[in-house]
Amino acid sequence: MGGSAVGGGGRGAGSDGDGAAAECWAPWPDLTREHRPVLVVPFDRGRPVLAADGWTGSDRWVEPRRSPAGPVRWFAVLDGPRLTVRRPGGVLWFDGPVAATREWRRAVRHWQCLTLLTGPFRSPFELAAAPGRSLRLVAATARLAVPGPPLRAALPGPPPGGISPGGRW
Repeated sequence: MGGSAVGGGGRGAGSDGDGAAAECWAPWPDLTREHRPVLVVPFDRGRPVLAADGWTGSDRWVEPRRSPAGPVRWFAVLDGPRLTVRRPGGVLWFDGPVAATREWRRAVRHWQCLTLLTGPFRSPFELAAAPGRSLRLVAATARLAVPGPPLRAALPGPPPGGISPGGRW
């Protein structure tokens, strides 16, 4: 990873690989040298990491459209400070606040992709010491939520010509 886009992360409850309660950092945003957005997610039994869902070793960078598991199946939405990530089938994988900087948000908007990185670590210090082959990556198609009212509510009436492209207003 390049320099962290955020100087730390929040702390939250978690568990270590043996299932014992341990202090664990909340997921934190980061950027690669190419300014690709990454969400670094410490180990948590509640977040499955299955090869069938597209997870791969950290020795291979993955793109959503070129995932070894097939077509794009992960999806992420950043809405203000809240990030929601859904795994294949629409199952919720992560939903919570992230300390995203403006630079990280711009990277999400530019790349329209978010790489998730996880493995046997609970903090940035443990991540630095984790064996590379124990880390896992998956890519999610990502978008920023557009602030403001829904488009229909913002429009005063039917479009010029009276009928929308779908045939109905």
